[in-house]
Amino acid sequence: MRPLLEPGDRVLVVASDRPRWGEVWAYSHPIGVVVVHRCRGRGRHRELLFQGDAEHRATASVPDDRLVGRAVAVEHEGRARRIGAADRWLRGSVQQCAHVSRRALGVLRRTLR
Repeated sequence: MRPLLEPGDRVLVVASDRPRWGEVWAYSHPIGVVVVHRCRGRGRHRELLFQGDAEHRATASVPDDRLVGRAVAVEHEGRARRIGAADRWLRGSVQQCAHVSRRALGVLRRTLR
């Protein structure tokens, strides 16, 4: 989740109704760890898709029963910072633009062959 989160940061998570596109959420991974990633929406089978900010595509398909809560603040090196709507829209939009650009480049490369 760099640059928003760094290893060792503490994250405040609160209960919430449902993830919305771009929000940062915590969920329990099947191997027993808690993961914090950004919601990318729902997949074909209505499962939730999550992606780390440093990843190129959604890396996790998460059922509703594994959700822990929405991340609302992060503490890094003793300084607390709120995670709000600006993070949701700015970083979520950057991820979406990067995804669309990579797909368009792939189509262009295949077309030019």
